[in-house]
Amino acid sequence: LAGSFIEQNLVDELIVYMAPTLLGSSARPLLNLPLHNMQQQKRLHLLDVRQLGEDCRFTYRFSTEAA
Repeated sequence: LAGSFIEQNLVDELIVYMAPTLLGSSARPLLNLPLHNMQQQKRLHLLDVRQLGEDCRFTYRFSTEAA
């Protein structure tokens, strides 16, 4: 669902929490976005980084600049 909102440009800000854990290649992706080449990329602008215990929180805004 989140990937569909991003694909339709309905998201202004993205908050991502990251744990210091490697899950391997069978792990589920953060978002399901059908991006198959570099021209389809969604550029982000980092607004804030905070450490919460061992985890990190990243706050991004979607860039309006062309990639």
